[in-house]
Amino acid sequence: MSTKQYSFGMALLVWSLLWMGSVMAAPPESSAVPDLKSQGIIAGVNYRELSEPQPTDAAPGTVEVVEFFWYNCQTCFVIEPALARWLDSQQGKVTFRRVPAVVGTHMVYFARAYYAAEALGIEDSVHLPIYEALHRYGRALDREEELAAFFTEHGVDHKHFLSVFRSSTVAAGVRSAQVLARTYEIAGAPSFIIAGKYRVDPTMAANASALLQTVAALVEQEQRNAR
Repeated sequence: MSTKQYSFGMALLVWSLLWMGSVMAAPPESSAVPDLKSQGIIAGVNYRELSEPQPTDAAPGTVEVVEFFWYNCQTCFVIEPALARWLDSQQGKVTFRRVPAVVGTHMVYFARAYYAAEALGIEDSVHLPIYEALHRYGRALDREEELAAFFTEHGVDHKHFLSVFRSSTVAAGVRSAQVLARTYEIAGAPSFIIAGKYRVDPTMAANASALLQTVAALVEQEQRNAR
């Protein structure tokens, strides 16, 4: 494990012990978000600029937000409801993408699960249930047969799921995620990329609520700059 990944893991441990309750409220809607300086949000401390800005796939008039997540990440699960509420408030203002964080071999398996769901066209309907199965109900989904049984509960034929899970399409998706993680300088999950320019992750925030508020504030800055 690299020093960068160790620091990221320690930040997540602190969050899990002290701050998980802080994400009950969604970040403020954009109309209520003041500028970065007045919130004490500082470049290099609360967010980092990418060494090379990247092109985005944002719809016209919107700001792209990319979440790098991992299904086995408890913090990713805990922030999901607040993130969903904020995204609901940003319809027509934000283009949101999920990308599995693949910064180690241990993250490949659940990245394959996501890309299998995407290939089956059910990624949105099973996204939260996968989190809940792992973190709320303690289900063991870390073997293919167990994961196939889970997908069967969501209307997918058992053998068909395994075929898709083992497919070259899914493998290509994982390779793409690995490239994106390197491009966006990702150390772990959750990490957010805003407008192809800024990265926010748990090493830069006191708690999960602060992380989401920084994401919201950076989006608001980009929206203001585009006016």
